[in-house]
Amino acid sequence: MSGTLVGARYRLERVLGEGGMGVVWAATELLTNELYALKLLKDDVEDPDARRRFGHEARAAQAVRHPNVVTIHGVIELEDERPAIVMELLHGETLRDVLSREHRLALAPLIELLAPVIAAVGAAHAQGVVHRDLKPENIFLARQPTGSRIVKILDFGIAKVTALDGETMRTTGLTTGKVLGTPAYMAPEQVYGQTDLDHRVDVWALGLVLYQALSGVLPTHGDNIGQVFRNVTARPFPPLDELAPGTPPEVTELVARMLARERADRPQDLREVIELLDGICPSTWQPFGPPAASLLAVGAAAHRPSAASPRPAGAASAAGQAPAQGASSASASPSALPGSAGSSGSAGTSGSSSDVVVSEASTGPATKVSPLPTSAQGPWQSGVVRTRGARARLAWIGGAAALVAAGAIAGTIAAVSGGRSDGQAAGEPGETGRPPLVPGSSPLAAPQTKLACPVWRATGAEAPAGWLGAAGAAVACERARVLLGGEPERTLVPAELLDLPRGPADTFPVDPYGAPDARARSVAAAQQRAAAYLDGEVTWSAGGFTVGLSLHRADGSVLANASGRGRGLYEAVRAAMAPLRGPALIPQASELVPAVASWARTTDPVVALAGIDLTMAFAHNAGGLPEECQRFAPLGAAELGAEGRWLCAYVLGRPAPKVELPAGDLSAAAVATRLRIDYLVHRVVPPGAAQRLQEIAAGELTPRGRALAAVSASCLLGATDARAARELAIVAVQSEPKNPEGGLCNPWEQLVTLERDTAAAEGTLRAMQAWVPWNSYAWLEAGFADGARAAGARSLVRRAYLLSPYDTQVADTLAVSELTAGDRSAARGIALALRGGGLPLHQVASDLLLVRVESSEARFAAALARARRASQISKDDSGWVRAQRFEIGWRALELAVLLGRGRLIANELVARFLEPDPTLLDGHFASVPMRIPAICARSSVSARCFARFRALRPSLPGAITEDTEAFLLGAERYARRDLAGAARAWRPLLAGRQALAAALPEAMVEVFERTGAVSLAELVDEQIMQRAGELHGATLAHARSARRAFARGERELALRLAEQVIAAWATADETPPALAELQRLAAAARKPAPDAHNAQ
Repeated sequence: MSGTLVGARYRLERVLGEGGMGVVWAATELLTNELYALKLLKDDVEDPDARRRFGHEARAAQAVRHPNVVTIHGVIELEDERPAIVMELLHGETLRDVLSREHRLALAPLIELLAPVIAAVGAAHAQGVVHRDLKPENIFLARQPTGSRIVKILDFGIAKVTALDGETMRTTGLTTGKVLGTPAYMAPEQVYGQTDLDHRVDVWALGLVLYQALSGVLPTHGDNIGQVFRNVTARPFPPLDELAPGTPPEVTELVARMLARERADRPQDLREVIELLDGICPSTWQPFGPPAASLLAVGAAAHRPSAASPRPAGAASAAGQAPAQGASSASASPSALPGSAGSSGSAGTSGSSSDVVVSEASTGPATKVSPLPTSAQGPWQSGVVRTRGARARLAWIGGAAALVAAGAIAGTIAAVSGGRSDGQAAGEPGETGRPPLVPGSSPLAAPQTKLACPVWRATGAEAPAGWLGAAGAAVACERARVLLGGEPERTLVPAELLDLPRGPADTFPVDPYGAPDARARSVAAAQQRAAAYLDGEVTWSAGGFTVGLSLHRADGSVLANASGRGRGLYEAVRAAMAPLRGPALIPQASELVPAVASWARTTDPVVALAGIDLTMAFAHNAGGLPEECQRFAPLGAAELGAEGRWLCAYVLGRPAPKVELPAGDLSAAAVATRLRIDYLVHRVVPPGAAQRLQEIAAGELTPRGRALAAVSASCLLGATDARAARELAIVAVQSEPKNPEGGLCNPWEQLVTLERDTAAAEGTLRAMQAWVPWNSYAWLEAGFADGARAAGARSLVRRAYLLSPYDTQVADTLAVSELTAGDRSAARGIALALRGGGLPLHQVASDLLLVRVESSEARFAAALARARRASQISKDDSGWVRAQRFEIGWRALELAVLLGRGRLIANELVARFLEPDPTLLDGHFASVPMRIPAICARSSVSARCFARFRALRPSLPGAITEDTEAFLLGAERYARRDLAGAARAWRPLLAGRQALAAALPEAMVEVFERTGAVSLAELVDEQIMQRAGELHGATLAHARSARRAFARGERELALRLAEQVIAAWATADETPPALAELQRLAAAARKPAPDAHNAQ
């Protein structure tokens, strides 16, 4: 009911529409206060299959990406496990509303209105998707904030079964007269119950819409279902120009062909329809490719003799050839039969204006291509540039690519997937067929030519947004590299075009893409140094990314334009680039060059691209990672395939598959790859392995191979020889600084981790951000800064969040940054948004963030209780879910220390995470080297805890560095009360960044105070005080600082600090013990100093 909160973030406002299974609400999204439409299953729909189908079909519909198709923001799961569909809310009216008011439309405005619709349906056909319920009610004329209007197709795949097969007839009551869908617009083969339906059912429906809109008559109208079925299957239709005098003969003939009862007699491609209409009245519409090969295969099979689909005797074959006698005098009303019992409703209502569920797609790719850049005109917006003339658009004719479909869709939408007959992988998501052919060969056809990717224009991100333009360009160039055969030399990324240093440097420029002239300089360099360049624009909005591309020759002339959208940046780039592949544009090599293939572990560019996509999906975790993992799983790629499947399971919190690496290949690349993966997965370092990898790196001739071998050796040496590991990581990034490969052991992330606590950290991080700006962790790393540097880090972490909102570490780091700045609302919004990720992992991570938010509100007891519950291990936990529970446990310990119960919680954590055999920790918990020593030092079983940790340490290398080793040594000495020894171990840690101080601050302060290094104690507390926002405005460091100030006689400072603590914690749901001490200290500080009193 109105006011109810669903999905933890949507407040229901009012009902928009209702059907047999579902109800559509206008709902306010609490994070942004924006209105959306929420489609919910009714409470009385208890069938699990119906629920699953509802969610499945909605997710499948997300693949239909087009500016004139309603699209879906996402599918969420409610508290009772029912799926709900989140869509945008538009205002306007349907074509049915218009026809009810106007009766009929003139040809020119109708073509202007329907051309974008036909193009959108054609684009869906190019993706292997059929609507199957096109009708005036599903064509919506939406008003935009600017006052203009845009036409959208409704109910594209929203849980509506319209194929009248035997099962549908039985389960929906059609045999007893109940209507499912709108049979008046069904094609004869749908009414016959055929199961081999294809795109030509949409051609029929669009023919009916044209006929009805021009004539004012729906020729299939009937007073009951029997009449409708008879009219659809057998009734002759009067020629259109008899009912609509003045209709051009070619339009009459076209509509008659569209309404041919034998689908083989209908136009086989909607491009034929739109070309003819556009020739009569030029209009604005988006070019599209031919129907997908999978749909053509269905059609070809349907032409074979079959007894499966008998037709009634006397059924006419073509509407346009029907005799005049018997013509209907049906009512001019365009009304359809009653709504579907199985439909959840489109929320459209009769009248001149209505609220309708429409969603801008945010999850699947969409593409558009225009051979020539022109401007859009006319009242109906198709969201694309306008192309004039049949010759330009007929250049689209070419072979169609098979698509990977999410699965069979029983409903309004039918997605059909087909595999390739040559045994290769099916086409990529977003691929809609071959690109438009351009006269002449590609400027990239010669093997030594280069493609450049200058800095794109970027909008939607916080200024300066040049980094986002560079990120999109770098992703595009990496994809193009694979298409061109895999050699890094074939592409020039923005860092190369701006001649940035090929590795870390203390003087590395700060945010080079934010410079006003960065884009212009990169475009000029592209024109000078490459045979072609890929310019573009990337826009971010709440629904995801939109990318527009222009492929240019070196002289600046345009070969083709394209665009695409997606939840993640890489998805939008992939969608936009799909139509630009072809012999006249970006040619695709049949195989990777041998030197590249050996390290890619495949010769197939399709498999290599899938590997790149998986890498990008981890870096751009915006909701598509599970699907990308599923797409990658069946592919080859030798050892890299096993690594990808394991990494997917780990990151998604699923049981990890057994990884067995093939041992037959003894090439240097195979050996190096096996050693690296074996280490990452099994934590096994065979004797001499690091030395062998160094030898391979030294002898490798290709830059990418050398980089991968060197970084593999670096990862193996990280726990035993940090200096050598750092040097090898530098070799890796300098050999190939734009290399994205290596999984968890990739060059830039390895080097940044090793440099984190060194003076070189900032220069290294700036270099990573410039060379791989698409990597969210390049921006996330800034969130680990301490002190003054943290103040400017929040905007950088927001870049990481923009790229990867469902990466739990990114979300957590940004939430902490927002809390530090005092913005609790922003942090709570991040916590609630995480739940939209839909995985158990996201629920656990959301709990972690809510613990942080409650702590920031001085709800310390509530936060501690939540943390203790959420840190308990479930039998279903695996991979990164356990890592998140460990992080929550750590937060519980921090709260317990504040409340004087630190030892109790430390003991719980030791028993829960460290003592089980086998341990529940693994080497991928990067915080283990810092957190476990601090937990041990606080526990009552510290000696046993440290012994257990040292025994496990070989299998828990994580982010072990020289500094983490020093921290461990100091913690052990502190636990033994060897304060002088602890001071010696910890003193060097404070020379640079003090990240480790936050792990055990009270112990460090005690050690330095007791050993006379008070200035170091103050330095530790200064760092902790930066986190006051996390605890409602104060920390224990404030209390310690107040105590020291009072002891020095600085009563005013002591009073100010004490009052800050009192103000922050006086209303807490459980009073920290330190509060009473600070209240006494404040009272004492308010009294006159003794010497001043004596003077009186």
